Amino acid sequence: MKTIRWLVGWTIKLILIRKAFQITRYFLSSKTSVETIEIEKGLGQVYDDSTETFKILNEKNASFLLKPKLGCGEEDHVLMMISSGPRYRSNRDKWRARGRGKKGLKLVFLVANPHKEEIQNDLEAENGEHGDIVQISIEDGHRKLGYKILSGYVWAYRHCTQVQYVAKSDDNVVLDVDGLLTALETRNSPSDNFIACTTPNRNSLTIRAEHPRMTGNWSISKDQYAPDIVPDWCTGFLYVTTPMVGAGLVQAGLALYNDREVLQIEDSLITGVLREKLPGVAVDTYETGFWSHVWLHYLSHCPWMTGWKITFFNTMVISKKSSRSDTHYVGSIMEPGVWRYFLCLHLEGAFLQVDQLFGETIPQYVWDLCLR
Repeated sequence: MKTIRWLVGWTIKLILIRKAFQITRYFLSSKTSVETIEIEKGLGQVYDDSTETFKILNEKNASFLLKPKLGCGEEDHVLMMISSGPRYRSNRDKWRARGRGKKGLKLVFLVANPHKEEIQNDLEAENGEHGDIVQISIEDGHRKLGYKILSGYVWAYRHCTQVQYVAKSDDNVVLDVDGLLTALETRNSPSDNFIACTTPNRNSLTIRAEHPRMTGNWSISKDQYAPDIVPDWCTGFLYVTTPMVGAGLVQAGLALYNDREVLQIEDSLITGVLREKLPGVAVDTYETGFWSHVWLHYLSHCPWMTGWKITFFNTMVISKKSSRSDTHYVGSIMEPGVWRYFLCLHLEGAFLQVDQLFGETIPQYVWDLCLR
């Protein structure tokens, strides 16, 4: 019992010390200027009209295997790109039902190459029925999501340049579609150079987890990304930008990573690392009202508070559950599964600090509580 109390006491102290250190380091590092990339008009050198191929990060000959029957029309104001696994038609059908009849909304699904004939045949039949799938030739995979989302911005710029907003979400997200459309319709911003989400993540430490527990899915090696703090970024459950910024992100990816494979996680890569290289493009919020201003400019500097809001009080994302495990990322404060995710997310960082200071102190069974 004394050992448990000692571990709990030190864990709480380390969490508080760690957060204070993170916030202090954020404000010191935020004064450092970032070298930006010169962006050409539109897609620049990304798309080759003669071959209908394009460059995404280090991939030189990407193409679209399936495309929607139509691009965006004059009546469309928001293009919603849903990242979807090839096998998850049931999730896509739920999104189709939620988006049906929504004025001003164009819905497409971003799907990668499954490299399995049976699944590919099903996708072709599904697109023949609904005409809303954007399929990329790049192979499917969790660490390939960045390639898929950036390819979506290529399609968006070529076929939906006139829309006001391009939103990205996931097929396992339950979204307040009406709330989002209303918020974007009433949004008043002096600039189109933004990526917006419920509350941006600031001052996030780069995850270097060595084990496949709760945070292992998001770990990044030093070879992939050397800095220990991620630039301000938006969680991938839902973020919104414009066709022009999307095209700029694709060019930034090509400039930074044209000669090596990218295994970074999609949301922090696109909305953080690549966004930071675009002149004048800032993270923002699509929420309105006094508290949105407070969260954006003040409270978001504390990662713990930002995680709390995104997990339990997300204004647009009602629910988000993993399609591959029982992990529940967003939901009610009354749901135990959401609490498990939230606590593991923060405790694992503190446990790592304890092990680094005192050796392998945390018992294996405690670590295993956060296995996916």
